[in-house]
Amino acid sequence: MFATREIRKDTVLGVSHIQVQDELFRTPLGGFLNHSETSNCVRVKVSNKWYLKTTTDIMPEEELTLTYSLYKPDEIC
Repeated sequence: MFATREIRKDTVLGVSHIQVQDELFRTPLGGFLNHSETSNCVRVKVSNKWYLKTTTDIMPEEELTLTYSLYKPDEIC
């Protein structure tokens, strides 16, 4: 997934995963992110939802990436 416009650091882009009881469901947003060891996004858990948030300023045409952690969202406090 690539940015079509500049996205500022700390922008919440939407819900990437939803947990229902013990099962985790990936949304379309969560399904189009590629892995990078130097990612520019993180997942932030709020209640039973994980939101995608930018960790750097992202320029147009730049790919949005996430560091995979055993395919389970990390809980960020």
